[in-house]
Amino acid sequence: MMDERVKEFEQILHGVLRRAGIWKTNLYYDDYLQDLRIAVLQQLRAEPDLKAEQNPALFKWLHWRLRDLQRGYQRREARECAMTLAIEEAQVAGDEFGRSELYLTLAQLRTRLADDCQMVNLISDIMAFPDDALAQRAPRIGVSRATAYRMQGVLRGYLLNGNVE
Repeated sequence: MMDERVKEFEQILHGVLRRAGIWKTNLYYDDYLQDLRIAVLQQLRAEPDLKAEQNPALFKWLHWRLRDLQRGYQRREARECAMTLAIEEAQVAGDEFGRSELYLTLAQLRTRLADDCQMVNLISDIMAFPDDALAQRAPRIGVSRATAYRMQGVLRGYLLNGNVE
C-alpha cells in the first residue's frame, strides 16, 4: 500500500534530482533516488494525506534533504581522495615499510569483515593486484563498477578511521 503511494511521488523525486543537476549518468543517482524515496515514505507515515502534485513545500524539503545527502557524499569522497593519495605516494616513493603496513592492515580488515563476502573479495583483489584500475577489478569480484567504487569508499573509510581491530 505505502509502496504504491510512493510511486505517486516519482515525478517530484525526479524533478528534485533535475533541479540539483543530478542526471542518470551520476554515479550516485540511484542512491540519491532511493534515499529520497525513503524520505517520502517516512513523510507519508507521518502525514498520510500528503499530496504528490502542487506541493512546493515537499519539493523544497526534498531538495534540502538531497543537498544534505550530497554534502555527506562529498565529505566521504574527500576522505577517500586523501586515502588514495596516501597509497599512491607510498607506491611512488617505493616505501616498502608503508606498503607492508598497509597489507597488514588490509589482512586484519579482511579477517574482521569475514561475513561480508564482497568486501573480502575486494580486499583480496586489492592485495593481489594493487595497481589495477577499478574497471579491471570490478568484473573480477563480480560487481558493477559503481558498486566496486562505493565498496572502495567504504574500505577507505575503514582505513582512514582506523577501525580495523
